[in-house]
Amino acid sequence: MGILVLIRHGQASFLADDYDQLSELGREQSRRLGLHWKSTGTNYDRIYAGPARRHAQTCELVTEAAGADRSGVQRLEEFDEYNAFGLLKAVLPRLVPEDPVARSLHADYAAQHEERLKARAFERLFQHVTRRWAAGEIQADGIEPWHEFCSRVARGITRVIQESEPGSRVAVFTSGGPIAAAARLALDLSAVKTLELSWSSYNASYSEFLFSPNRLSLLSFNRYPHLDGNGMLSWR
Repeated sequence: MGILVLIRHGQASFLADDYDQLSELGREQSRRLGLHWKSTGTNYDRIYAGPARRHAQTCELVTEAAGADRSGVQRLEEFDEYNAFGLLKAVLPRLVPEDPVARSLHADYAAQHEERLKARAFERLFQHVTRRWAAGEIQADGIEPWHEFCSRVARGITRVIQESEPGSRVAVFTSGGPIAAAARLALDLSAVKTLELSWSSYNASYSEFLFSPNRLSLLSFNRYPHLDGNGMLSWR
């Protein structure tokens, strides 16, 4: 059996104009994971990264700190995150007038001015909208449906397994959504439960799967031994 390790990117720039870049905390989280690889003698036969800038930045910082060879890192589009911000932008104008819960949550978000409270209000609104989306109750033109997102990630996992030698150890730098979609394959989770699982991975945490050509089994989920407190843990 091989081992597939899916790594969530370090903290990105949440609620900033450009989300898709690591914050200073995200950079430190990534470096700590690399130092953990180095101290434990962790090596990988193949390394992949999703297409987002935060995936590539995390990969670069981790491998640099670990002293690992980055020359063979491959980019895989299949491990991109679902387009949550595009979804909200597309559906909120019509959802707020017709959905009382969305209307209340949106008003609460708009009323907040302190960064911490605004982030929490956004999270509540985000979770309500995406639950409805994953359940198939709402959709938006140009936004990949939830079931298609999960199928895309499944294709990526199939590709990684097909390209990997038996018994090899493979790393993929990605986001919380694809990690949850991989767990869905291993555990046969429902659509909404898979979505909810995507919210629980810490930044720069990793999850491990055993794989063979016909099997994918969850070995561990959301591990973070390198993030030992001191303000290192974050979800967003």
